Amino acid sequence: MEFRLPWVETFCVVKLDLERGLMVERSYPENALSREDLMSVAMLSFPESTGSNQDESQTFFFRVRLNQAKSSLKATSKQFLFGFSHYIQRKDPSNARGYFQKAFVILTKYYFSLFYHNLVFIMGSAYFKSEDPSFLQVLSLFHY
Repeated sequence: MEFRLPWVETFCVVKLDLERGLMVERSYPENALSREDLMSVAMLSFPESTGSNQDESQTFFFRVRLNQAKSSLKATSKQFLFGFSHYIQRKDPSNARGYFQKAFVILTKYYFSLFYHNLVFIMGSAYFKSEDPSFLQVLSLFHY
């Protein structure tokens, strides 16, 4: 079952892999972005720096240029989408780096910063609190 919100192009979860670096772990809908676009989103989804807190979260936005020739999405304003990221960092002794680090990202062609800032915070928090996270589970919060 495909579930879409008309004001969101795609959702992504980005993780920090110690061997491969930043990478998109999941996206919904799948195959909406090209491999190059996924790499760009991954690089922009983590903050430039984090505080010294062991557990923290940050919510911010970025703008990403799509490779229109390979993307199935229709970007506006010279092939750009806006990304809204909810990044979390938690102390994790099982991780070689010592921290669990991921970001929940919403990509949209609309720049309604306050709306999307709050939306990515709510959805990202719900996604990361779930023991078995699923995009459909989080999207069901907004089923109308």
